[in-house]
Amino acid sequence: REFFHRFIRSLFFHRRKFLRSVLISAFKNQLQKVDVDEVLQATGLGPDFRAEQLTVEQILTLSDAFRAKLAELA
Repeated sequence: REFFHRFIRSLFFHRRKFLRSVLISAFKNQLQKVDVDEVLQATGLGPDFRAEQLTVEQILTLSDAFRAKLAELA
């Protein structure tokens, strides 16, 4: 639950920015840009989406995908 809270906070902290930029910034010490791009592509979300455009289901899917990517690289 802690990961999800941090993830949501980082998504909506700069909600008018593009999703890719927000996620690269949020995970700059843990993931490379290519990793962020892979997760976005795998979830079917383009880099030009904004957090406010996402449905609850898309946010949950994205959160799970990022948690899995971080676990994979750990």
